[in-house]
Amino acid sequence: MPIYLSTLKEGCSTEAQRKQIAECITTVHVDVTGAPAQFVNTFFREHADEEGGFRALPKGNIVFVNGNIRSGRSKEAKAEMMERITQGVVDALGCRPDEVGITLNSGPASHGMEGGQILPDPGSPEEKAWKETGHAKVPQ
Repeated sequence: MPIYLSTLKEGCSTEAQRKQIAECITTVHVDVTGAPAQFVNTFFREHADEEGGFRALPKGNIVFVNGNIRSGRSKEAKAEMMERITQGVVDALGCRPDEVGITLNSGPASHGMEGGQILPDPGSPEEKAWKETGHAKVPQ
């Protein structure tokens, strides 16, 4: 269910850099939440300065990461995720932290489905059983 959409200023990244950012986002999400890596979705799009999306960003921003995650994550967990993802973007693009915008939006677990199963709330007994029974694994 976690979906991360990174909007980048046109021409500011290579495919290799976007792959590095995607790997960072996946690693951070898995490390902090314990979610299965195969459920972390990362997408990228580019926009020119004058296109929608970048008119509203502060001058000098080159990337904005919008993450949609299950609700129930602590304030500390979300802060750690934002800090680590920001650093990963900085490392990948060679930019400054003030050129990176990030937000995490939370939605009820029951609004998502993975592997044919409605997602359980983070930290719930249902999530523990879901992981133990293998429902958290995508069939091969």
